[in-house]
Amino acid sequence: IAAFTPRLLAGATLVVLALAIVSTAASPLVRVRTFFGVVEVRGEPGLHLEVSGTTIHGVQFTDERRSEPTAYYVQSGPVGEVLRDLHVRRDAASVGVVGLGVGTIAAYARPADHMTFFEIDQAVIDIARDARWFSYLADAASQPLVVLGDARLSLREVPPSSFDVLILDAFTSDSVPAHLLTREAIATYLRALRPGGILLFHLSNRYYDLSPAVASTAATLGLDAVGRNYVPTPDVAERLRAGPTVMLIAGAAADVERFRAAGWTRPGPGPVLSDDYSDLIRTLRLTSL
Repeated sequence: IAAFTPRLLAGATLVVLALAIVSTAASPLVRVRTFFGVVEVRGEPGLHLEVSGTTIHGVQFTDERRSEPTAYYVQSGPVGEVLRDLHVRRDAASVGVVGLGVGTIAAYARPADHMTFFEIDQAVIDIARDARWFSYLADAASQPLVVLGDARLSLREVPPSSFDVLILDAFTSDSVPAHLLTREAIATYLRALRPGGILLFHLSNRYYDLSPAVASTAATLGLDAVGRNYVPTPDVAERLRAGPTVMLIAGAAADVERFRAAGWTRPGPGPVLSDDYSDLIRTLRLTSL
């Protein structure tokens, strides 16, 4: 007993507290380990979240906000702006989305629209289709198609000129897969775009400033690009779990100009990314977000 010093007592107390925290922390509703990482569904009062690594990949409320797009996809953010613009210009639109998440973007589908998601991880598809956790796909006004596989390969198989907007929203854990941002990848996306169509890249990232690199890469294919760094109001952040979001539009200059006029801005110069060489070190932020 005499050897039980204050230092040892303090250490033991910390261990007990740590074990108490772990034992009382809420277990995930679902945890699936796949080749691509660990995906979890977590529950909080009135909502479900999908988490991979340290990044939230989707949120849906279970109350009256159930049908509202949340997180990165809120109506006041870049996705909402781009899809409202599309709905004004097209009575029936075709939208492609690389990366399913929990299917939040399906909340924007109208009855006459056609929406296709490309997702590489079957576990993510299974979770998004399980209405116990998320119902954006089940509740969509027009039932989206979900294609399993690497989007670069899958998009080679779609007919040319398939989409009015193609949204690049794929994440592996906490980062954007670099092979989806290269010159060769963008060339594949362009084949799938209709005349007047645009690409929308989701580039939110803690460690890399990707907008200059993607804009410079798109420019090698004759495309113009403008970006938006969205910061939600405190009300939207609290009500819909929205956070800062970085997105970039690329397309023909005439099709991008209306967004520049609405306040989107051209990024500065950055490295060109290719399948042979992608200098991502030059895109590192001095401080993480």
